[in-house]
Amino acid sequence: MSGEKSKTDTIKQRRVDVYLPSLEMKERWKEVADDRGQSLSKFVIEQIEDSLNKEDEDYETRQELLEENRELEEKVKELEKDVEVYRESYDKLEEELKEHRAKDFTEARGSREFSKELIQLLKKERFIEFEDIYDKLDIDPSDSEVVKGFQEQLKTLKEYGLVKEEERGWRWEG
Repeated sequence: MSGEKSKTDTIKQRRVDVYLPSLEMKERWKEVADDRGQSLSKFVIEQIEDSLNKEDEDYETRQELLEENRELEEKVKELEKDVEVYRESYDKLEEELKEHRAKDFTEARGSREFSKELIQLLKKERFIEFEDIYDKLDIDPSDSEVVKGFQEQLKTLKEYGLVKEEERGWRWEG
């Protein structure tokens, strides 16, 4: 460290002695600093810097920043609640859509709409085992109506020659 002074070497140069008008004032400052979890020295520095920086329009005091932080934390909590409600609604709508699409194949109708997710899965995997289909499509195997609808779709895809039923699963032929 040739030529450079360490922090310890400059302590005397950086030191400022302040004599307060009363012991009560010192105690009050000390209590406030303790309440904020700061040393008296850090508290005094912060207060003086706040005072000096108030001339700068963009400067926010520690208290202002703490208040803003508290408000933002409250807003984040509200938004997290909203997101949870939206997620639950989305999941419910997804489930209803699966049921609706399954009904197209369980009820006799003129026009049928295939599950895009099923087609994409079959194309991507090229071969998929029976037990993996519902897991990858996030379908509850105990939901017999939805399962029946997907079985009907697979049967129809087989009739069109787009899939082939093999011993362990389905192979995309399309």
